[in-house]
Amino acid sequence: MDLPEIIMRMEQGIDIYGDDGDESCGNPDEEEDDVAGIFGGDGSSAATSDAPQALKVDPAKQEELDKYLESLDNIRKKSSEGEIPEISEEIGDALYNVGATYLEMSNGKDALSYFKEAEEIYQAVTDASLTEEERTSGGKQSPLAIDCIRSQGLAAEASGNLDEALTLYVTARDLQLLHSGIYHPLTALSHNNVGALHARLGKFSAAADSFVASVAVHQGADGNSTSLALVSAHVQLGNILGLGKKMVEAEEQYDTAVQVQMALNEGKGESADPIELPRLLEHIAQMQGRYKLKDLAVKTWKKEIAARKSVVGDLDMTIATSCSNLALAFAQNNKWDLALEQYKNAIAIVEDEKNGGAKTNRKLVVAAYGSIANINIGKENAQGALDALMTVVVLNKKLLGEDNEETAASLVALGDFKSNLKLSDEALVDYEQAEVIYESLLGEESLVLADLQIKMGNVYINLNRAWKAMQNYQDALSVRKKVLGKNHVAVGEAVAGIGMAQAALGDFGQAIAAANGAIKIYEKNGLPKDHPLMAQAKKNLESADHSDKHGAVLR
Repeated sequence: MDLPEIIMRMEQGIDIYGDDGDESCGNPDEEEDDVAGIFGGDGSSAATSDAPQALKVDPAKQEELDKYLESLDNIRKKSSEGEIPEISEEIGDALYNVGATYLEMSNGKDALSYFKEAEEIYQAVTDASLTEEERTSGGKQSPLAIDCIRSQGLAAEASGNLDEALTLYVTARDLQLLHSGIYHPLTALSHNNVGALHARLGKFSAAADSFVASVAVHQGADGNSTSLALVSAHVQLGNILGLGKKMVEAEEQYDTAVQVQMALNEGKGESADPIELPRLLEHIAQMQGRYKLKDLAVKTWKKEIAARKSVVGDLDMTIATSCSNLALAFAQNNKWDLALEQYKNAIAIVEDEKNGGAKTNRKLVVAAYGSIANINIGKENAQGALDALMTVVVLNKKLLGEDNEETAASLVALGDFKSNLKLSDEALVDYEQAEVIYESLLGEESLVLADLQIKMGNVYINLNRAWKAMQNYQDALSVRKKVLGKNHVAVGEAVAGIGMAQAALGDFGQAIAAANGAIKIYEKNGLPKDHPLMAQAKKNLESADHSDKHGAVLR
């Protein structure tokens, strides 16, 4: 929503992010991630750094910025020529648009100065319109100027200047309280800005106070108001309390959000969409997963499944999504068997003929068995993981045929796991099947085939078949040099493999040269000393050097 619409709605007392059909339950200033997929994640994302990040320029945004800058120049020219007043909202709007676009480009530093100048213009326009009585009584604050102060806070925060941002947010909040009063949507937005930054600073008690104030705004003067914005405010407060380790209080806020949603649905009568409640529970569970509130996430996913089943039935594909998310929540609590049960429930739904069966939903079924393999690895059940990976191979062969790239990839995944278990002979069988498929489909100069040849070389080393390992490493080196260039990290890996084979054959001088060659390539690419490839190459060098001097392999 752009500034003019925000201000228009503010002046009319309309909630700026709640009652217009927007079903979002997140912070109005941030977009939430979607669930990764039916057998995906919980919508969580990594925490952002406080340090400013390198700017990545979006060409479309740059074009938009250039247009706003050109418009600003034209308006300034008109002002200098007397066509418009030197102090006008038109100039303020042009400045704001430039600042907002810089902010959308994650350039808070440049945005800040434009927001500051726009604030001064807007306030000057308001001051010029005051009556003598208003001047005597202390004047009044421009609502546009207040929003510019808040926007300066956003810009300062984007630049990593968190203390400055907090000062600006608090100033905007206090001015908003004076201008609009306690129970105005923009007052709630200001409370949210202050609270969110306190949370980012790890000050969860202060953050909770701000979100409590935001809840009070949306409850209204009588305390009985209900809106989607109030639902959102309770969820946000629950998140903050959870981050502050106040789990009981957090759960109370989440439950209150659900109760408000149910009251909203009742108020709509027959026009209410029954799926709104499951959607809210899904959103809450995603937030709980994001903020590592693992026990609460399990409880909420269970509630979400029950609520969704009451709307769409037991076999709807969305129930498979929910089962998989509950499985992930169980896994995060190390409840492996319960996680496996939920993944199996999801597979049963996806494979049901009503939903098209395994043939139609093969990718989903494959992803589910991949998750089952990971769960079994987590519970240290190697056989269970092998069974799941073998099921994927059988499924792909049945539905795609044996001469298919995805079938080959599943064979490689199975071979990788067997190799990690030191089942080298069995791994080699899977790799060789995949090799035949890749050669047939992709040709002998495919990077995918070269990657497989590295894996096969490693297995041959484990089987003490150094000549076969040498052949695979050399084939991989030839393809990688041709496709990637002689100084690519992947070329260094192949050179290091040749060195291992030479050492196994007793040619320690050549092994030393190969290890040094790999290390030089890694150094050219800036690999750190503790990178696995660099560490392995140095270990190979040390072993070959010791053996060359003392006639024995150092292990």
